[in-house]
Amino acid sequence: MNIPQDQRIISEEGSQESIDKWYQSFHEKEDFIVDADIEYKLSLLLKHGRIEEVGYYYRNRYVKEYLDNKEAYEKEYPTRSLEESGNNLSKNGFVDTENASNGTGLRNRNLHVKLCILTMQLVALIRAQRGRVAKLTSVENIAC
Repeated sequence: MNIPQDQRIISEEGSQESIDKWYQSFHEKEDFIVDADIEYKLSLLLKHGRIEEVGYYYRNRYVKEYLDNKEAYEKEYPTRSLEESGNNLSKNGFVDTENASNGTGLRNRNLHVKLCILTMQLVALIRAQRGRVAKLTSVENIAC
């Protein structure tokens, strides 16, 4: 893992002050909470379309971690990268499900069912890993 030199800077757009400023700009929204923690502030910003600022906040954390202890970051990076790869595979699908099960034959229907079951199992595992056990196998918001 080698972060390019021009990206090894902490961006002001993702600073705590910037996040607080953007959060305050939504003070008239009904879901605004006074003295909210940083996670709630970030989720509210995402909800209202401030994606770049939230991205910069998390990017700043990783860049700071890298700059503070490059060796530890590089040792942990393969694990983090593997987790993200798993998440992307489960979100985007292992194969194009529509085309994989496009036919009308029994084989195509079986493949489609197997891919759906595999996706549900992966979602359950990721939820369990993150500590969420309620609705562990819920298929809400999952398109198979």
